[in-house]
Amino acid sequence: MIPGLVSAIIPTHNRPDYLREAVDSVFAQTYPLIEILIIDDGSSDEGAATKFALKPYLSLSSSSPQKHKVTYLYQKNSGLTSAVNRGLALAQGEYIQRLDDDDRLLPEKITRSVEVFEAQPKVGLVATGYYHINTAGKRIHTFPPRRCPDSRRLFNMLMGCISTCAGVMVRSLVHQKVGAYRDIKAQDYEMWIRIAKKFKVETINLPLTEYRQHSGSSINIKANRAKMERDILNFTREQIESTPLDVLIPNLQSEPHAYALRAAIYLQKSGEFGGGTPLAKRELEKGLRLAPNDPLLQLWEGVLAVNEEGPCPQHEDLPAPYREQTELLARLGEQHKRLSAGGVLSSSPGATDLRRQFGKFYSNLTQQTFKAAIGKQ
Repeated sequence: MIPGLVSAIIPTHNRPDYLREAVDSVFAQTYPLIEILIIDDGSSDEGAATKFALKPYLSLSSSSPQKHKVTYLYQKNSGLTSAVNRGLALAQGEYIQRLDDDDRLLPEKITRSVEVFEAQPKVGLVATGYYHINTAGKRIHTFPPRRCPDSRRLFNMLMGCISTCAGVMVRSLVHQKVGAYRDIKAQDYEMWIRIAKKFKVETINLPLTEYRQHSGSSINIKANRAKMERDILNFTREQIESTPLDVLIPNLQSEPHAYALRAAIYLQKSGEFGGGTPLAKRELEKGLRLAPNDPLLQLWEGVLAVNEEGPCPQHEDLPAPYREQTELLARLGEQHKRLSAGGVLSSSPGATDLRRQFGKFYSNLTQQTFKAAIGKQ
């Protein structure tokens, strides 16, 4: 390992034009010590178009020094994970920066990340915000990183991905503890959860990368999206079942509410194909056996009912604030059933507004439950 060096690993497959932009964005970094490892995973014609796009970087003579060393390797098509792990095995840097071949880094991205690592030696992963860009590179939306304070970093990581692939940088030594990437969809997200179990996580609340989504993105292919959701649910289940309640929720005071939070994670992972609702129901039942009359757990029963398009259970003896939440949830459930019965498109204003309202309710209930789990309600 070379202290201070950042290894930028770029796996690629038949995207020479986008790849050139990705490499250019690394060369535009303000940080001075970077090696670039490009692993070509079986591009057509043995990578002829890719090598042509990279010619300005690969053909410089020793008398024409360039800012960063570029290493290009071609391998028989073996998949993204194989390419990333090969780059990881070759990396000599103290830090690892992944970069998909169709994404870009903003100039301060690596500098800002390294500054956090240097200031906080126990941090294993740093994530930034990002811009969502279109095919032409135009910025469409801005997204912050998911906040993961130390007291709830693993829970928050399981609830949702912290950033995009390019938005994350890790210390290379973390891989000595957590190993290489697994050959699954969303293998980067699964890796970050493994890191969060053993190392502190920090975020930079600035958009410092650009994530490109286009017709060739794997997430836009229905079969890939279905496999991704199933893989995410599977590794989420592995992590939940292997993690003690008091590790998932540090300073735990209430097991029933911890089970409800495990249910919340599964519901977050339900998606179109994931199927997390039955797992959520199982976790919530564990909590209800311990505290059958707890109003927060009864509210989670209502959330499950809405997900299954069933009747929202009514509990007449609930205290007033919880009764008001139950009534709101019942109205949202009825609205959801009406929209579904009417065949309303998910992109319609009504459906969008319903998702916003339900998302706000879900987020508030999760916050209430977390506070109860650590004895702060």
